[in-house]
Amino acid sequence: MVLVGDAAHVVHPLAGQGVNLGLRDVSALLDTAGRAAESGADIGAPARLARWNRRRRSDNTVSAHAFDLIDRIYSNDAPLPVMVRGHFLGIAGRVPPLNRALWRHAAGT
Repeated sequence: MVLVGDAAHVVHPLAGQGVNLGLRDVSALLDTAGRAAESGADIGAPARLARWNRRRRSDNTVSAHAFDLIDRIYSNDAPLPVMVRGHFLGIAGRVPPLNRALWRHAAGT
């Protein structure tokens, strides 16, 4: 049995990224199964699925922590987060490599 999307992980609904994580789960699973099928290997072998799971868990964990951090910063009325959050968005929008990296991660590429 393989769980993907919201059945496999729960993330903050911030920016609707849960759907993107689920789509990346499916894409990675199809890639894993396709490579196994091409080589004549068992696509459902426990070791193969465990590798897929570790690969996806890493991305899902990083994403979940990032969503949680963003939520904490933007839902906090303490003076420091209030001062920092506007600058963070401004910097992310004005630094092309950072902006591209954030977009690529959100898109799963």
